[in-house]
Amino acid sequence: MSDSEDDFDDDPSLDEEPIHRAAREGDLAALRRELEAGYNPDCLCTVDDVTPLQILCTTPQQLGCAASDDVRLQGVKILLAAGATNRVEGQKAEESALADAAFLGDCAIVKALLDAGFDATWRCPQGWSALHATASSGYYRTAPCAQALIIAGAPLEQEWYWDEKDLFYTPLLVAMERANVAMGQGSAPNYVLRVLLRGGATLDMALMERYGYAVPTHPDYPYVARVHAAGGWKRYEQAHTMRLAPIFSKIFPQSRLPHEMVAHVVSFWAHVGHY
Repeated sequence: MSDSEDDFDDDPSLDEEPIHRAAREGDLAALRRELEAGYNPDCLCTVDDVTPLQILCTTPQQLGCAASDDVRLQGVKILLAAGATNRVEGQKAEESALADAAFLGDCAIVKALLDAGFDATWRCPQGWSALHATASSGYYRTAPCAQALIIAGAPLEQEWYWDEKDLFYTPLLVAMERANVAMGQGSAPNYVLRVLLRGGATLDMALMERYGYAVPTHPDYPYVARVHAAGGWKRYEQAHTMRLAPIFSKIFPQSRLPHEMVAHVVSFWAHVGHY
């Protein structure tokens, strides 16, 4: 037997159903064909225990679909129309299409799932939720996903118990942990942390100190400390605006643009409160 034949026999994708291969390859025509042939949109892949929908909502690094965002979104809509659901009974406790899409950071897919009726308040028995998933990613791309989940009712204070100890992580604490792990790797700030604070997440500095996050060496500590010192996000945002608006009022005299309007423009342009 040739080396190529050995490689062929060892290919794990051969154990997949055709509908899973179609999802991984972003082959929309094949996806429709397999559904029309009678495949259950929620059938589990024997290779990695995921559904076709979860494949389209997962990063390529996790054996998800490597197709473009637009193709994945179209595939998601095809599966939703066929009745695909968030998760399937018997899967790993934390497995869900919504959490996968939230971690991936594709807001269009997250909104499509929410529009289809997927529950933003879903959590696994240990408490892991889609909002925790966005916080564990933390990139700029995932911030709109966090915002969409909060608007849809995702609990800001949901506690995730990751072991048997009396330790838990809210999405805010997960965001701090993500920044802590990324420290020294040149990573950007955790943008989801800002969204959570703006949404009203509790900034419990005593709890953060207990977990080792409220220390000057933490990459997001200066920002969190400023928000805390200001009395919360809203006051910090207002103070930020008040510092910037007078500068721009000199550029746009009141005769041309009212001071209140300048402050409004500055709040959008400068993303006040986020820095």
